Amino acid sequence: MKKLRIFMINTILTYLLLTNSLFSLENHNLNYRIIKSPIFTDTDKIKNYEFIDFHQLINELLNYDVIFIGEFHGNYTIHQFQKEITAELVKKQKNITLSFEMFEKDTQAILDSFLNDDITEEDFIAKSRAWSNYQTDYKPLLMIAKDYKLPVIAANIPRKIASLVSKKGLDSLASVNESDKKYIPKKIHTLEDLSIDKDLYKELFYERMEVLNHQMTSNSPMSKQKFDLENLFLAQCIKDDTMAESINNFFLSYPKSKIIHFNGSFHSDYSLGTVERLQALNPKLKITIISPHIVEDYDQKLSDDILDKGEYILLIREQFNDKLKN
Repeated sequence: MKKLRIFMINTILTYLLLTNSLFSLENHNLNYRIIKSPIFTDTDKIKNYEFIDFHQLINELLNYDVIFIGEFHGNYTIHQFQKEITAELVKKQKNITLSFEMFEKDTQAILDSFLNDDITEEDFIAKSRAWSNYQTDYKPLLMIAKDYKLPVIAANIPRKIASLVSKKGLDSLASVNESDKKYIPKKIHTLEDLSIDKDLYKELFYERMEVLNHQMTSNSPMSKQKFDLENLFLAQCIKDDTMAESINNFFLSYPKSKIIHFNGSFHSDYSLGTVERLQALNPKLKITIISPHIVEDYDQKLSDDILDKGEYILLIREQFNDKLKN
């Protein structure tokens, strides 16, 4: 009787786990849908595209060396998707590495210490300059890395260097302390170096800054500051060059790796930014992009401009567009 009781309990627990998993998957479909863009597979920019399910996406992502997952910082649904996709990929692929825009190169040793349980989380948060949404949005990803003993790349340039460039331009890099110069990318690409429409990234960046400028209220401290758009763009580009170099250097050291890189979608949309620079450093890499897009309804038609942002478009309905911050 005792063995039967144990068997029954285990059966019930297994059933509950399975049904909970199925229930969660149904909820995923309520929160978002995934489209595979025809623009990345067909020569003609056709309007037809297909929805794919979560499991098909996972199986297709396993074919790439680097997976860029763009985000709107702080968007609940996107961060849930990131956790789900990462948790599923690590079950199927052993050599996964996570890479983050949100952690800077000079904090790599601190990040490694935290992952190895050599320092407390409190120390890690303080010393790594963790973003304000770390607890809700990035900690779950680091916990997956801890559980599966995955390497994690602190990919971005230290913000004090990016800030310097945003104020004084690239010539200011000569004034960086010798101990910090190792964090500056060896190759800083000019727009002429890159193969995609050389003016597009800059045009999109200026448009974005214009929108942000309109969003600023007269009470905002930032609204009283004078910004040099050219230098701001150069700061954006040096972040892209740094993240591209961080990813490529890791891949050169561990060529069997599959790297999932998390960044604001602007850094990877249209295969520009970090993606373009990574491809320039290592043309042999197989790279794919997941780009988010907010819609009123999943059935609405998407323009070529949206479909061109990534091989996979993560559609989020407006009512799930929680805490959106561009």
